[in-house]
Amino acid sequence: MSSPLVISHRTQMGTMPENSLEGIEAAMHSGVDGIEIDVRQTADGEIVLMHDTSLLRMTGFDVKLKDLTVQELSEYQLINTHTENGSVKIPTLREVLYLIDSKTLLVIEPKENELESRIAEILAERGNVDQCWIWCLDPEVIRKIPSKFTHVPTWLSFGMNSPLSNDPEIAIQSAMEFGVKGITANYKLLNEDLITFIHGYGLQIAAWTVNEIGAIENLKSLNVDVICSDFPERIFNL
Repeated sequence: MSSPLVISHRTQMGTMPENSLEGIEAAMHSGVDGIEIDVRQTADGEIVLMHDTSLLRMTGFDVKLKDLTVQELSEYQLINTHTENGSVKIPTLREVLYLIDSKTLLVIEPKENELESRIAEILAERGNVDQCWIWCLDPEVIRKIPSKFTHVPTWLSFGMNSPLSNDPEIAIQSAMEFGVKGITANYKLLNEDLITFIHGYGLQIAAWTVNEIGAIENLKSLNVDVICSDFPERIFNL
């Protein structure tokens, strides 16, 4: 079996609150190659970690993140069912960049359009550009990245019922036009023929979100390049 890079999903949502500083620390402690985060923008232009448009699922309050300033956002805490410490803040990208160590890859997934310039500014301020990837389901976001991040590798993501499953050749050719490093895909889309096809274009393949032992073993045997999981320690234990 090959040894794919191991990426912890939404910091480390299997054992810590998702998209949290506590998740970053847990993921680094487990020895992952990289940590994936989701980012959105507040009303005053700060980039913060959050998957959903609303805070409802993560805080219990049905308010749109885009309507809050970063100061207002600081009044909300993430629901924490993983640790005894019930107070878990919603972090900013800046806080993540100060916390993450230099040997750990940071995979940034913009969850909305028009974040490229702000993310680029923040990465440039901190000097973390060389340890970042950006991947996204939105082709328009990936198309615009090279003009903002000359040296940041990009990955185009595909979910179920996407062009990757319906017409792989067109999907891959479109991705090639963006100059991506690779393709990220819902692992249920991937099989030996498709992986061989994608590798034939010189592209790498990242599979998400892979939590079941059998699926992890299968993907390793198929030589995927990256596995993204809520439980990265399961990959190490195989």
